[in-house]
Amino acid sequence: CNFLCSTGSIAHESNNSMTILYSNGCSFTGNNLVDRHCRYPLIVGQHFGWAVHDHALPGTCNTKIIRCTIRDCLGLLQNNEKITALIQLTFLERWEYAGDPDGANSWQYQDNDQFETIKSLDEKNWPSEIKNYVKQICVSQRSNALYAQLFSNLVGLICFFKTHKIDYCIFSGPDTLNKNVILQDSFYQYLKTDPNILSLTDFYMLALSGTENGKMSHPTQEGMQRIADFFIKLLGAMPVTPSAAPV
Repeated sequence: CNFLCSTGSIAHESNNSMTILYSNGCSFTGNNLVDRHCRYPLIVGQHFGWAVHDHALPGTCNTKIIRCTIRDCLGLLQNNEKITALIQLTFLERWEYAGDPDGANSWQYQDNDQFETIKSLDEKNWPSEIKNYVKQICVSQRSNALYAQLFSNLVGLICFFKTHKIDYCIFSGPDTLNKNVILQDSFYQYLKTDPNILSLTDFYMLALSGTENGKMSHPTQEGMQRIADFFIKLLGAMPVTPSAAPV
């Protein structure tokens, strides 16, 4: 990318410390069919000369993305690292289950995590002991309640970022959010005033990828480059946040 970072942007290093680019999301960010070094977080990190910690996990849910982001950043803050975070939100109809770390979905319990994700359209991978319960949940979930849960969790995440002077950008990956429901949510009224949260009613990352059926398709290598170009330009224009004091 030929984009040149402007002076005073978060891409401008004011000291000799290495900035960490932390990313989290689902398979739209961590697509295993695309080589890791060709995914957008690595491209962005390489452009700015940042070390990249990419923690996107295929099939994950928003609760896990937010919780693990806080956990991982707490670890980085122990070393007084300067952090910039790219956080991709995923489908609403996914939730966590504290199941068997040694069971069929053991791969979801990486980094000593205690939860796996239940996806509403993935019945074959539901743990057998809760299949009937999950069926009932899928039928009875109310989207306005799910939005309230997601948005309240995001309020907590951005407060964490601001407290620790972590630069951040939060955005939706797929185009699945219902604008009419979102606009009625009181937590959303707070979130929409934050310029570091890309519009949850009008922006979704997959629209950048240029793939057919972009609302749902995983980005190809070419799509990852398009997404990276967007964030390179965006991060280059964001103002500097002073480094946090040692924890």
